[in-house]
Amino acid sequence: METGKWSFNELNSEIWWHDQYETMEEAIAAGREYFKHEYQEYDKDKFNVGQSDEVPVGVNVDRILEDIGENVYDEVGDVAEDYLRDVTISQARELEKELDEVLHKWMDKHKHKPNFWRVINIKEVSVL
Repeated sequence: METGKWSFNELNSEIWWHDQYETMEEAIAAGREYFKHEYQEYDKDKFNVGQSDEVPVGVNVDRILEDIGENVYDEVGDVAEDYLRDVTISQARELEKELDEVLHKWMDKHKHKPNFWRVINIKEVSVL
């Protein structure tokens, strides 16, 4: 699904698999048409429309620094008890930004970018 496009889906369904539309109005019209014909026997009177959005992928630098500190502590013991605990917020955000850049370059190179999306701006719509 392309970021920013609209789709429709059954209520309470986690996987959005219907076609994409440029506008919410187009998705509503397509959803109404679909549910009028496909679900008459199930008496479905509402459905959802929502907008696709890129899944944010990145590192959690706080976890990484904590993990490094624990690994070093495991290697040398108490002498490393406070290792990396003096990293400032500014330093941590700098590292996180740089690691995110490396991660995304690696994901692009090996084709590991998510091929799925999250859905935002979900609205319940009446079939009629």
